[in-house]
Amino acid sequence: MPSKTKKSASARVVIGEVVARVAGFALVAVGPSKRASRTSTSESASTLVPRIARARSKPGISRDAVFKGHTRNVYSYSIDPSDTSRVVRVAANGRRTVGRLVGSKFVPVKR
Repeated sequence: MPSKTKKSASARVVIGEVVARVAGFALVAVGPSKRASRTSTSESASTLVPRIARARSKPGISRDAVFKGHTRNVYSYSIDPSDTSRVVRVAANGRRTVGRLVGSKFVPVKR
């Protein structure tokens, strides 16, 4: 049966950049160096900041952004401006329902 030999910790070779040294110790950065990746011009700050400013100048979001794809059981909720205790629920087909939130459920108000 072959004998097993143990390697001591001092026998290991570490390849990397020495970051700091203290008596008896060395801090070594191991692994690939991080390089700044090139971003496309559509994702640069000079392009994104004006787009964000233009989007923030208008209140709310687009109806198409809320109701896209599967629109069954998807609703948009907002506060009723005439009575702040009521909530307005808008369905994907445009149907508006006034009600209240009780717990986590929407309960329509009878008119």
